[in-house]
Amino acid sequence: MTELRDRRLYRSTHKTFEDYCRERFGFSRRQPYHLIEAAVIFDNLVEKCERSIIYTTTPTTSNG
Repeated sequence: MTELRDRRLYRSTHKTFEDYCRERFGFSRRQPYHLIEAAVIFDNLVEKCERSIIYTTTPTTSNG
């Protein structure tokens, strides 16, 4: 969705991003923007979780 909007890939068939999303996906005017915002939040959470896993699972050495 973000790439469609930012690169204006909808312009060959529609005047606006909102028109494209309504006709192509049946979305209301705000729905595509909510999906874009949700994707940003998801990506941020994944990145933070991956960093957290790396930091908490770093092997430690033991002096047997």
